[in-house]
Amino acid sequence: MVIIRLIFIILSLLFFLVAYLIWKKQNFSLLAGYTKDSVIDDDKQRFAKVNGVMFVIYGILLFLYAFIYTKVNFYVAFVGFIILCFIHIAVVNIKFKNKNF
Repeated sequence: MVIIRLIFIILSLLFFLVAYLIWKKQNFSLLAGYTKDSVIDDDKQRFAKVNGVMFVIYGILLFLYAFIYTKVNFYVAFVGFIILCFIHIAVVNIKFKNKNF
């Protein structure tokens, strides 16, 4: 049980690291499918913030799940996490898609 908790905590810390690299350092190469021209230059700051905040939320959820995984069904949490990922992808693609690309 301790090993599983430790794995979720390490994963959440990795999500926090990715959030920092995307939000503050604007290292977009960590995002799958990102190309230089896929986001307008004026929107890059907001694009970094939205993606960074979402990765922080993923990290918080994984950290919380490390302590409640025995009380919550894994499949329910997994499906919720996948739905949140799809919402994140849809919002980013709709809001920041470069119309000239």
